[in-house]
Amino acid sequence: MKTIFKFLLAGTLFLFGCGGPKSVIETVPVNTSSSELQTGYVYALPQTTFKVTVDVVKTRLIRGPYYRFAEKYLSIRDAPDRNSTSWRIDRINLKSMEEADPDQMYLVRQVSGEQDLSTLLRMSQQGLIYDFNVGRYLETRSFNAVPGDPAEGILYTDLTERANIVMSIDTSYKSIKMDSTFIKVPVTSQQLIVKTIDEKAQEAAKVILKMRRKRVNVLTGKGEMPVSDAGIQKLDELEEEYLALFLGKNIEERKRIALYVTPTAGEVFEHQELFEFSSSSGILTQHEDNSAVVSLTVKRQREIEGLNNYGLGKQLPMQTNALYYRVPDRAEVQINIGDEILLMERVSVYQYGAILSMPVSLAGK
Repeated sequence: MKTIFKFLLAGTLFLFGCGGPKSVIETVPVNTSSSELQTGYVYALPQTTFKVTVDVVKTRLIRGPYYRFAEKYLSIRDAPDRNSTSWRIDRINLKSMEEADPDQMYLVRQVSGEQDLSTLLRMSQQGLIYDFNVGRYLETRSFNAVPGDPAEGILYTDLTERANIVMSIDTSYKSIKMDSTFIKVPVTSQQLIVKTIDEKAQEAAKVILKMRRKRVNVLTGKGEMPVSDAGIQKLDELEEEYLALFLGKNIEERKRIALYVTPTAGEVFEHQELFEFSSSSGILTQHEDNSAVVSLTVKRQREIEGLNNYGLGKQLPMQTNALYYRVPDRAEVQINIGDEILLMERVSVYQYGAILSMPVSLAGK
């Protein structure tokens, strides 16, 4: 029996000795200036950055050349008598992006044995860690102000149906003495005269009224010839062109800006002014009396406070055969212009969450 026990013990020690060195890796917190960045595999915990996209519309009203005659010939009051410009916010979009957090970087180094560190890449696809070896992190925050637009006017198409120049025939009388009697002889003179703006406006108004009568006749069945829907649509478009001569034209131009905002780790409530906006000047880079502030507010919801968080502001210890990862917390994001709410969403914010650790053996699962 003792002999058998000795053989079993010797076999166990032999098998243990042939098993090779145990794989050991260390995870060490580092920073971007550390000299150890080139000695191992570097990864970072993710952080959330908000991309705020704002679409604004600039509307230029160009008064019509016949605005003074809108009431006289068409009974339209308060036709715009001057050019004007107005702005409005058409759409605001909020997008969450994952980026590497430069304040949460870690070096993974092999101490003994061999370990497949490619499992870290699979974790990065789930947002738990961020592969720092693909490229270095560059913090970006941009504000693109809407540039000014040229002030050239809008040319109106001349829709006059008749010639702009008319022939004026005047008759005068010339006295001719025949014998002892004076006789008045008519003398005709012809002269080309350019129509006044009043006459042009009157002609345009007649065309508008004529088209309206034709449309009514077609829709009520009084027309001599049927007109297709496409023909009715062409009448509507042509009438709009004529009406623009009296009421002016609205020219819309769309602009888009993008801003990047990164919430601060550990905060519970953040309020940040994005820009100022004015209906007369658009997006501003400096304050105006009639402008309103467009702001972004982030409120942390504290939904994961029960997790065993390593905590912020503490010196994180070196981990053996374990990796640090991050669990995001929820936040309520609100964008306002003054007191008016433009957007409200609930999103995940990584830097509001908890920093935990897991065994390397679970990283790829």
